[in-house]
Amino acid sequence: MELLLPDSPLIKAKKIAVVRLDGLGDSILALPALRLLQKACPWAEITVIASQIGAPVFQDTFETAVFNLKETGFTAKLAEFLKGRSYDVIFSFTEKGQALEAIRLSGVNCRCGFFPGISQPLKSLSLLRQLNHRVYFNNTPGRSNKLHETERFCLLLAELGMKIPPVSELPDLTFKLSQPELESGQKVFKDTVNLKTAGHASIAKEGAPAVAPSPKAFCAIQLMPRWHSNLPTVIKSQTTLPALGTDSPLHNRRFSFFWPLLHPVVELYIKLLGQQIQPIFTFAPPDQEWVKLFLQDFSTAFPYNPPAPHFSTQDLRLFCAFLKNCAFMVTPDGGAAHLAAAASLPVIAIFPAKNVKANVSRWKPWRVPCQVVVRDQEKQDKQNEAEEFVKDLYEASLKTCP
Repeated sequence: MELLLPDSPLIKAKKIAVVRLDGLGDSILALPALRLLQKACPWAEITVIASQIGAPVFQDTFETAVFNLKETGFTAKLAEFLKGRSYDVIFSFTEKGQALEAIRLSGVNCRCGFFPGISQPLKSLSLLRQLNHRVYFNNTPGRSNKLHETERFCLLLAELGMKIPPVSELPDLTFKLSQPELESGQKVFKDTVNLKTAGHASIAKEGAPAVAPSPKAFCAIQLMPRWHSNLPTVIKSQTTLPALGTDSPLHNRRFSFFWPLLHPVVELYIKLLGQQIQPIFTFAPPDQEWVKLFLQDFSTAFPYNPPAPHFSTQDLRLFCAFLKNCAFMVTPDGGAAHLAAAASLPVIAIFPAKNVKANVSRWKPWRVPCQVVVRDQEKQDKQNEAEEFVKDLYEASLKTCP
């Protein structure tokens, strides 16, 4: 299929820049459009301008330049870089004002990006100068545009004369892992879950340790601040709970404030173990300090069991290779959900109740089996709500891994 219309400026473009200065999940969701651009313009040199966290998503396939939005003089530095490379076309996949101003200052003739119109009137006024090819997209919170984020980026390609194939024919966003990478992931996985042992420990009551049969499957539970709306505040304060009440069997032990906020995680872990599904706690390296405290709480609460298996790495490709050994992942919506999709792993994705219909249609993990569990953040501390939430997660897990 010839992908470019006869009058497309991409036909003569020898150098194309794509600015995507955003988070991990946003970067992964840009891959289908980028791969389609690469397929349509095999003669062109394509450079992705990425954030530090997003850059590893692109570096295996595209020339990548890393910029930090928070760095002093960012706008001038990016503008100078774009001008010095003499690009023929710039696509702005990002909607950050500083980056858009740098694109304007670059002086590149063909500058294409999104235009929110009346949903962001002041920003739109600036965009009239910053971009000369604009694609209208309403950014009103909760408004459903009936497009997945992967499809939205393709609108920019269409603006410059590309014929977009049906959604089912768009390139995927999976990471192409080599055999050595897969073997490395398998080795790290075996080390993490200690597969050399004959069985795995089950959560036992105090004084009654037990060993259950070997697990029939493994799953990843991603620990991240989005599990509870108060968790980011607690992470910053790094405080601890006083001893629990004397009516608790754990009354003489101290716990971090993370423990009660992550109670659903603990309950889900216990329930899955009962079904011979061994959860593995995964987390991003920046969350290491508070996760360490949570894992200590876990060992304190269940002292007669071996430590819960856990894994974290800065190497995204190694993390994907690790996930290949799991049956599914449970995670709040975010970068981990899309990284699981990049590993072709089924996902149980937790979305907040607010604007859930619009958010799921736009941000649901792409092209993998996905069970969506909705949680009302305003009712998250009510006992019956928490129990229902755990029940929904558990049932979704059993549907994903019967």
